Amino acid sequence: MKKKEKTPYKIPTITKTQQKKRLMGDILLITLPCVALLLLLRVFFMIGAVPSRSMYPLMDTGYSMIANRMAYKFDEPDRGDVIFFKKGNSFLTKRIIGIPGDTVAIQNGIIYINEQPIVESYLAEENSTEPLNGINYYVVPEDSYFVLGDNRRDSNDSRAWKEPFIPIVNIKAKVICTFCLNPFSKGIAYHDVEDISMMETHSGVPMYDKDNIVVETTESLEKGDISGKGESINSTLPVVTIAPESIEETTPGTEDTNEQEGVSSEESGSTENTETTESSTAAESNEGMIDSGNLTEE
Repeated sequence: MKKKEKTPYKIPTITKTQQKKRLMGDILLITLPCVALLLLLRVFFMIGAVPSRSMYPLMDTGYSMIANRMAYKFDEPDRGDVIFFKKGNSFLTKRIIGIPGDTVAIQNGIIYINEQPIVESYLAEENSTEPLNGINYYVVPEDSYFVLGDNRRDSNDSRAWKEPFIPIVNIKAKVICTFCLNPFSKGIAYHDVEDISMMETHSGVPMYDKDNIVVETTESLEKGDISGKGESINSTLPVVTIAPESIEETTPGTEDTNEQEGVSSEESGSTENTETTESSTAAESNEGMIDSGNLTEE
């Protein structure tokens, strides 16, 4: 009986066509999930970094934020919401204080909504709310909102603007949370957005004084002076955007043309800066974020 001869083992060879197919498969395996994640972020969320302190202590320099683009597609903005909105030719982040139909009064260093004092536990202890241009009483019109920065002594907001209210069509996203992952500067931190609550009438806070209201701008305060004590607003860092926002020109008469805000965009190594001029009675301050995608203006 003849023994079967062993055939020598041959190492399989890979052709150049097979190598290209494998390479393409590996590339698609990596890129497709990344593209899907980017599309998800562009449609539903915004991730950004804050360069100024006008929303301190919720947001500090070097913090990042996550905002929900779809939040107001099915619901109305509410008091306490921190929003990302268009103001003139810039995009800002502030907190909603007054909703349509509200009266907002600034007295005794606190806010009164519909003549009722409110609890703002998110403010720093040394923070008090003072008028920026002499006006201390506002009636919020329909489909508009009154907004303030949490850092009341260093925020350019509805108190300073010639047109103090933000139309609902200008609100683009709702901030969900803020965080810092740099252990060497701020440490690791995470903050939820807190709500506004009404204060008990027997809390010891001074009652609303209906005779102490001012509805017209006074010229006595110097530019940037918060309370007439020479304390100026210093937050002037510009908005920085990875994917440039599509910003339409403001129609004359519909927005403050005297507002100073900066927008610089960076895409593929290019940088674009735009600036407008702030109102002579308004304090100079910018609030910004790095956006993960474009906003399409309607």
